[in-house]
Amino acid sequence: MVNCSSATDRGFRGFQPVELVAMILGFVFFWPIGLAILVFKLCGGQFPQFAGTGWQDGPWAGGSSWARNFWGSQASSGWQGWSSSRGSNEAFEEYKRSTLERLEAERRKLAEEERAFADFLRELRRARDREEFDRFMQSRRQQGSGQAGV
Repeated sequence: MVNCSSATDRGFRGFQPVELVAMILGFVFFWPIGLAILVFKLCGGQFPQFAGTGWQDGPWAGGSSWARNFWGSQASSGWQGWSSSRGSNEAFEEYKRSTLERLEAERRKLAEEERAFADFLRELRRARDREEFDRFMQSRRQQGSGQAGV
């Protein structure tokens, strides 16, 4: 919940024409911008404080703001994105590399087993075909020897 009850204490002075136009254009082009401007103005020109002790005591609280510490330290050295945490990513990269190697080895093993099974099925079909052909030839010989005696 947003607590703007002290907006009158902070001196809500109404909308200036430029602020009104900015809010309307914000709603027209991208509604969250218009909504943010409206909430900002209704809360007396300051960002609202969220109700509940979790918000006031949490990491976003004024004095010990994680975001302020993060951006403050980044602003002094120039923003480098997430590449500054390279040291903590090396362990993950090593884990990812070993996992991918293990998966590749497993894939090769499965491909080899698939080839072996295909060879087994081919030999099985060949043996079955040979057996059927031998049976056919034996029946032809029996028919041939039976007709020769007639």
